[in-house]
Amino acid sequence: MHHLYGDCQTFAAETLRRDTKMRLEYDPEADALYLRLKKGRVNETVEIAENVFVDLDAKGEPLGIEILFVSRRYPSEELASVSVHWLKRQRTKSQK
Repeated sequence: MHHLYGDCQTFAAETLRRDTKMRLEYDPEADALYLRLKKGRVNETVEIAENVFVDLDAKGEPLGIEILFVSRRYPSEELASVSVHWLKRQRTKSQK
């Protein structure tokens, strides 16, 4: 199971649903980035790519994603300026 410890800096917190807060955390000491998708008890952690892990609950639903050695992948200036963009979905004729 992979979690961030120490002083984490919260870059963004958005409400996905009323009871669920998404949170993006960076731990400079561990050089790890964690995106919490929703609260819950971690049942299993799966490595989906080298140094990239997904925490799953008992139903197999994703709770969070962790990237280790994140500064090797992304410059620190990019991490410091993370922003959230909500994409607008266009309706098709059948949805109107």
